Amino acid sequence: MSALDLLADDDERRAGPLPGLLYATVSDVVDPDKLGRVKLTLPTLGDTVTTTWARVLAPGAGEKHGVYWPLEVGDEVLVAFVGGHPEHPVVMGALWSAKKLAAIPDAARRTHRLLASPAGHTLRMDDTADAQKLEIIAAGGENAIAVDVAKGKLTITAKTTLEIKVGEDITLTLGDGKVTIQCKELAVKDATDVTVAGQAITLEATKGLALTGNAGVNINEGALEVTK
Repeated sequence: MSALDLLADDDERRAGPLPGLLYATVSDVVDPDKLGRVKLTLPTLGDTVTTTWARVLAPGAGEKHGVYWPLEVGDEVLVAFVGGHPEHPVVMGALWSAKKLAAIPDAARRTHRLLASPAGHTLRMDDTADAQKLEIIAAGGENAIAVDVAKGKLTITAKTTLEIKVGEDITLTLGDGKVTIQCKELAVKDATDVTVAGQAITLEATKGLALTGNAGVNINEGALEVTK
């Protein structure tokens, strides 16, 4: 017999009136103590029956780490009461229903995984055979990063501006193929030195080509030199 066996009878006498699990609906998410707790209504006990502030079970929860995915007012959840006591509610998880369907169409639910915020920001994983994809899509769909596993293709889409900030170096390496830049205007600014090297370099302008050097222009190591 263990110590737990000795305590079993006393534990049963101390158990509260709410053993098991209950369906509940989130009614308030503004925790005055900022602990991520929620208040719940318990429709199975009455339309006006509410809980005290309930803690929310998470896949990971530690000091400054874990998974933070807050509930929203109106979400249906499953709640348990520690020891059966009404003053100790814990939300065990959220539930989909016929009224609140999952964010993925039924036909794709076996091959898709998705994280989505209420605003529509989405991380979507598609395991469809021969068409696997990973996508990060901002609300509205105009800004996105897509990895097409089947085609070996990475696509970055920005509605207006794509900005890359780097502390030191950027290295772009291609095993084969070419780099193509299509734009209305191309500018390289504030560079101390610019070097372009290759087996063959072609400069072609349909209207005009201007080369300007404040200290002159040196071509082919002085074979042709223009100075001011």
